[in-house]
Amino acid sequence: METAIGLVAGTLTGFAWLPQIVRIHRTKRADDLAWGYLITIGSGVALWVIYGAMARSMPVILSNGISIALFGWVITKKLRLSEARRIALEAASCDTRSQDSQTMSQRGAT
Repeated sequence: METAIGLVAGTLTGFAWLPQIVRIHRTKRADDLAWGYLITIGSGVALWVIYGAMARSMPVILSNGISIALFGWVITKKLRLSEARRIALEAASCDTRSQDSQTMSQRGAT
């Protein structure tokens, strides 16, 4: 019975990442997830896996393994989306500077 409760509890907490994953996938944004939070929760989950291995507790290992897999997806998307956003902002900044210099050139020509 203890193992069953542990597996159900672990599955629920492991899959708690799914709403966030769906939201990131839908909005293509992850910038509102704080790095401090992600590092803290990721470290905690990794330590739970280590603890589970040391205690030979399959529910702890499996549930936190699920969490790590889903957490890895979130981190990967956050990194990729952050980089894509940075590149897009740089491109927009270059376009704005180019347009400003064209406008100034046109004003100087008149």
